[in-house]
Amino acid sequence: MPKLDKSTLALTFRYDSDRFLKFRLTSEETLGRIGALKVVTDGRGRPHARPHVLRPGLGLAKAAGAGWEILKFEDLIDAVGRDRVHHRRSSRVHRQVKRRRFLAVGEQELLQVLGRFTPPDAVIEAEFLVPDDITEGLRRAHADHRLDPVRARPDILWIRRASASTPLMTPPGRRRVPGRPPFEIHVIDVKYSAEPSLRHFTEVTFYAMALERWLERHGLDDRFAVSAQGLVWPGTHEVGAFRSRVRDLRYAGEPDPVRLALGETLVPVPYEVYRVHVRQFFDGRLLRVLGTDLAGVEYHVSPTCQLCDYLPYCERTAHETDHLSRIAWLTRGQADLLRQHGIRTVAALYDAIARQTDGWRGVKADSPQLRAEEAILLARAEALTTGRAVLAAGRKTAAMPAYADMRIYVTVHFDFSTGITFAFGAKRVYYRPGAPQGAPPDVEEMAPAIVDKVDRTDMPASERARLLDFAQTVTRWLREADAGNRQITDDRKARGQRDSAFGKVRAHIYVWDALELRQLRRTFARHMEDPAVMQAAEEFVRMFPPDEVLPDPDSFRSQPGTVVKDVVRVLVGLPIPHDYTLFEVANAFHPPTRLSARTGRPVRFGVPWGFAAPMSDQIPFERAHELWLDDPEGYMLRHRPAPGQTHGRRYQRAEVIDGIRYAVRMRLAALEHVDREFRRHHPEVLTLKKAPFYAAPLAPPLDAPAPSRRLWAFQQLEAISKEIEHRALHALPVDEREARFHSLRGLRPLPAGAYATEFATLLSEKPRYRGKRLEAFRFSPGSRDARINEGDFTLALSNEGRPGDPGAEPFAIDVPWRVHLGLSYPDAKALARDEGIEPVLYRAAEAALSQLLEVEVARLDATASEPVVVLAFNNPDAFDFAVRHGLVSLEHPLVLDPVHRDFETSQVKRVLLELGGAPARPAPGVAAAPGQLVRPAGAAPRPAAGRRP
Repeated sequence: MPKLDKSTLALTFRYDSDRFLKFRLTSEETLGRIGALKVVTDGRGRPHARPHVLRPGLGLAKAAGAGWEILKFEDLIDAVGRDRVHHRRSSRVHRQVKRRRFLAVGEQELLQVLGRFTPPDAVIEAEFLVPDDITEGLRRAHADHRLDPVRARPDILWIRRASASTPLMTPPGRRRVPGRPPFEIHVIDVKYSAEPSLRHFTEVTFYAMALERWLERHGLDDRFAVSAQGLVWPGTHEVGAFRSRVRDLRYAGEPDPVRLALGETLVPVPYEVYRVHVRQFFDGRLLRVLGTDLAGVEYHVSPTCQLCDYLPYCERTAHETDHLSRIAWLTRGQADLLRQHGIRTVAALYDAIARQTDGWRGVKADSPQLRAEEAILLARAEALTTGRAVLAAGRKTAAMPAYADMRIYVTVHFDFSTGITFAFGAKRVYYRPGAPQGAPPDVEEMAPAIVDKVDRTDMPASERARLLDFAQTVTRWLREADAGNRQITDDRKARGQRDSAFGKVRAHIYVWDALELRQLRRTFARHMEDPAVMQAAEEFVRMFPPDEVLPDPDSFRSQPGTVVKDVVRVLVGLPIPHDYTLFEVANAFHPPTRLSARTGRPVRFGVPWGFAAPMSDQIPFERAHELWLDDPEGYMLRHRPAPGQTHGRRYQRAEVIDGIRYAVRMRLAALEHVDREFRRHHPEVLTLKKAPFYAAPLAPPLDAPAPSRRLWAFQQLEAISKEIEHRALHALPVDEREARFHSLRGLRPLPAGAYATEFATLLSEKPRYRGKRLEAFRFSPGSRDARINEGDFTLALSNEGRPGDPGAEPFAIDVPWRVHLGLSYPDAKALARDEGIEPVLYRAAEAALSQLLEVEVARLDATASEPVVVLAFNNPDAFDFAVRHGLVSLEHPLVLDPVHRDFETSQVKRVLLELGGAPARPAPGVAAAPGQLVRPAGAAPRPAAGRRP
């Protein structure tokens, strides 16, 4: 009979796969027979099936999760009191965690515990049979498919006196026993993951639904009700945070410190949101899968499958059937749509797009995203069909430069459960200005920084030290570029020469995956309490200042960094199935030609087994767990066995560290290779123009207490992050921006007077637009669903292509208008003054083109047969100036894009200065702590930022 165990529901949501669910409901013997599991023979010669070993050491992460649960259970017992928490413990000690396990509290024992006059405050590992009628689908699964009984085992049942403010799973008026019972139960699930996801939330919701029905079935619903909000206890690098918080609250005299500490620690799960997912699972997916034979169940191989036990089988069948999931970044829904139109294989997709068949035209009519990605889909399908790399026709990107003197490559690797970054890497390739032509660049590589501490309580300190090493190395390289450029400027001014970009350093940062950038930001945020990290963050902000910091008038900031994987995704099709990982891309995109001295074959990028994983760009986090465990018997990675041996020798600690270091260096080398081959073979598709690098002037620290300074530094990092995201968005082709619902395209002005009646109605409804210049535009019906609304004012109206030159790239709206006209700062300032835009546009000579083109949406009629948008021009004089100088033309198709305007940073700074007060000063004769500001006695306070006389 099929069996649904406690982890199957959560893992099905994790992998979102019908095939995974079908395999979990199928016997291991059957799975071994079809090859989904590996058949091995035990010591007695009996065959049995087990998963293929793709990532040795995953059991360590599971053991760490079990250890985290034990620690949290102990924390709760310590805080509440041993006699108030019902639990059972084993006499056996977990070998890796070095603590005694908690055992399940069986159903009969749970009934006795809940039957007491005064129940305990919590029950740990309560187990009970799930009633088969919690949903109609589960009832039918038991009746029609003989599904085995399902057991639920929530980690913690937190029992409290009923509160009138607590929402219940079943409201008091609809309960079998009317009214509110004396006790309420909150389901708490302990998870090692630092960021709980859908699978965790649905699991908690399922437990609550099952518990509510179980209480009713056993006649306990007159005493207990289940809270309508579940709770997840997430993982964190701070092991003792909960105990410390309870202790602090207790010392502060709080009457219920445990409740307050749990409220600050736990992540709430609103059941009304996730109950829908659980019902869909039982009433839809489970019944559908149970009613489908093993060969007919659907699947889709993607990076989300990388930890699935059945990945090798699915990859093999996808290759044999030329499955559509072999196309990287094609979603399950898109593949289903293609199949609905008769396109079932990669070869069929290539043929359909190349010949523009009726099926493909139907797909384009139904999916704006696939229509926008037609060129790159054709390139990916052709690459898989022919086995060679293909450049997408007509595609270019402004996200990566064709030339930069200083190239900085970075990589970051972290543990998904704790969130701890365990490896940082950085490499600089520097072509020094003035070096002889053909001279090799200066290459400097930071020694890979690895968080290898054994004591888990010291991991944050180790991570902080490695973060500082990384940040200080990168900022030192950028400071060198900044100092050199400023010296050139000063020398030219001293000689009375006109300054220019000639001979100055252009610097650019490269990272492979956006996930690494997000993790770097999270790591900075985690350690912002430390003065040294705060200082490093302030220095980093100086390297890439937000818009509110006045830049050098002779420079402009282009995009500071590139996510190279996004560039590859937009431009190139490669013979790589499912996902483009860095090593695979480096080996397929103009592969290395250097021959190995040992084998005589071309050298390929790669690392030893165990230091890379299928469909992942991260070094497997299992290696970090091996280091942190520091148990010679806990190293799961083994060397190749010698002849005649069954198992190879286990890796040792030093070998794991060396392997991580090698993997970091190899990834940096592969990233450099991809960048170099793009510049060497396809410079014409890289349209980002780099300016000489300048950092913002070294400003005095914010004159406020340390907490305000931390918030201020993090706010600036947030502003930079958002600006980079918008620049990356503008670098996409206009059809893809439309397909992602960011932009309105195909705008054409309506004839004068054609919208007069509507204008009158608009002005009567919205009198604030009186006196403003309004114009109406038709736009493409394919843009109806764009995420642009009436009242949006951070928008720019530009041309889809270069006005008057269809073959040229459109003007980039993120850079100053003067750059597009080839003007120096003094010339641009004089032109702006002569044409009258300087008084109406702040810092007009260095304003980005988007500031000249800013508009507001006054009316949006997207549902009309011919959709219309009415735009109010924020600065008509500036827009007319752009028209006169050929920067925009109303006679060519236009596009409306969101632009980044940072309104928050200056406001946050003003509030912090006004509310934060003066920074704390040490007593006379006492030295200030590192990073602490000291204002001299009698000094006048610094005026708030953003206030101009």
